[in-house]
Amino acid sequence: MINWRKELQQRKHCSLIINNPLKKTVMKIRSIKLLFLFFFLAWSSTGKLFAQTISIGTTLPARATLEVHGAGGTGFTSGLFGGDGAGISLQRNWPSVGFNQYNDGVSRYLSNGFAANQFCNPSTGEFGIDMINSGNANAVTGLFTRALSFNTAGNIGMRTSATNASLYAIRGTNTGAAAIFAGTNYISAFSFSANEDTYINAGKSGSNVYINESSSGAIIVGSGATMVGINTATPIASLQVNEVGQSGILLTEATQAAHHWEQSMESYGGGPQSAYAYYYDGQLKCYFRPTDGILIVASDRRIKTNITPMPPVLEKILQLKPLRYEMKYNNPDHRLSWGFLAQDVQKLFPKMVTISSHQVKKGVTIPDFHALDYNDFKIIAVKGVQEEQLMIDKQQDLQDNINKRLDALEKKLLSGK
Repeated sequence: MINWRKELQQRKHCSLIINNPLKKTVMKIRSIKLLFLFFFLAWSSTGKLFAQTISIGTTLPARATLEVHGAGGTGFTSGLFGGDGAGISLQRNWPSVGFNQYNDGVSRYLSNGFAANQFCNPSTGEFGIDMINSGNANAVTGLFTRALSFNTAGNIGMRTSATNASLYAIRGTNTGAAAIFAGTNYISAFSFSANEDTYINAGKSGSNVYINESSSGAIIVGSGATMVGINTATPIASLQVNEVGQSGILLTEATQAAHHWEQSMESYGGGPQSAYAYYYDGQLKCYFRPTDGILIVASDRRIKTNITPMPPVLEKILQLKPLRYEMKYNNPDHRLSWGFLAQDVQKLFPKMVTISSHQVKKGVTIPDFHALDYNDFKIIAVKGVQEEQLMIDKQQDLQDNINKRLDALEKKLLSGK
């Protein structure tokens, strides 16, 4: 009876050398008993099984239970599993796993159909998967696509080798998009369809899309000829906004979030034209008339209250000081302007002057900045003309009375009575 345990201890190693299957197969076995050691495990006294080391192409396997050196012929394939069909190959230099693929100096199909190769490049550290087009058994493999690639930095390449980007994906010629991210109801797609458009959507109705939530930085759109459309896919201007209902552009100052200005388009005169209107906190303030571009100010009696006559202004008008001056900022040609000083007008017509903090130039803020609405001068001019006309009318009445008295006196002198 053979003492398998003792035999295994005495014959720790065996070697099996298999040359190209087209040549004569040579097997070197130290003892006929070792042939059985390839297929059985030794029993210990406790009944436990112990596997022994097996080597192919080397007599000193020290790194694994099964160690295979070399490759078939002049190629790189060290082992085949299921070689009678679409099996798997183990390859060296580069270490690879071939799926329905092997390498005997060139890459070939094991069987008819598609193939793939999973590899690692020891020189660069790239690890990847190549998808190979369909072919026939033992034929040289055709075109392939590097479906997935990883480099030593952990970066990923899709349809290309990994680059210095964390993820680099290339759109395929027969694919719907370079990448699609699907939410509950909507997808975001990059380089989608033959036109290679990009869609960025929230995942479901009511969700939001956030762009640059950082506390600083900018959002850059285009580089010179880009057109941006909001609610339109075919903008014809640098920025085109198609309103939803009568909701246009709303502007809110950071410290006054409860108040806002809104700009919108609205029907004008019941016809096909539109007026460009300005609202403050939802109340119409003015609009540009489409026929001639004139600014029209809201003045309907129904939006006014506390209506009282205007006090006399002519005396104050005569005290106004029209001046000629240059503006300090943005006036490189020293262009002269005509007008008034707000501080002078304030002394005579304080209601015409608005005082508030304003940044008049980058880095220059005046906390009590004085501003004038020159439209107010039209009103006081009309009032002044009316007062002056009353004075003229009174003067005319006085002159008429004098003329009547002179006429009566002249008639008496001529009649001698």
